[in-house]
Amino acid sequence: MRQYREYLDQQREMQRAQDLILEEQYRERRAAEQIKQFNELEALRKQQAKQAKKEQKERDAIQKQHEKQEQNDTRLFDKYNIKIKDYLQKHKIVRLDLMAKQFWLQRQQVDTVVQKLFKNDPDFNLCLWSDDGTTVMYVQPDDYRRIGSLLDSQGKLNAQACVAASTQKSE
Repeated sequence: MRQYREYLDQQREMQRAQDLILEEQYRERRAAEQIKQFNELEALRKQQAKQAKKEQKERDAIQKQHEKQEQNDTRLFDKYNIKIKDYLQKHKIVRLDLMAKQFWLQRQQVDTVVQKLFKNDPDFNLCLWSDDGTTVMYVQPDDYRRIGSLLDSQGKLNAQACVAASTQKSE
């Protein structure tokens, strides 16, 4: 009986030792998983911070480019607005590509100056763009009155004759 009790005590001791070993292995595994998870999260945070920094850098570059473009547009407007305004008032109907050639500018540059003129100058409140954006017509309130009187007198309207008459009267 004593041997049996010793045997049972020995078995319990072995079971406790095995439980301790298993518990220690479980703790080690869990600690390793936590370390791995922490390292993965840290790597993800670093990657996100790097990505955010890269995106901020791109936004800053784009903003600087826009500011530079606005400065260039302002300089261009300051330099050519009077010349283009006079040209539009003189010719009444103008194709922008031909005006660009006239001033040795690119079409986009002329577009920018004309759009700013239309937006800021009260003389250009009534001006018209063609549907395709290639032609501009300089119109004043007197032109509308003349067109109305021509319609009243003739009943129909020839656009080229109206432009010619308007050009002759403005010169």
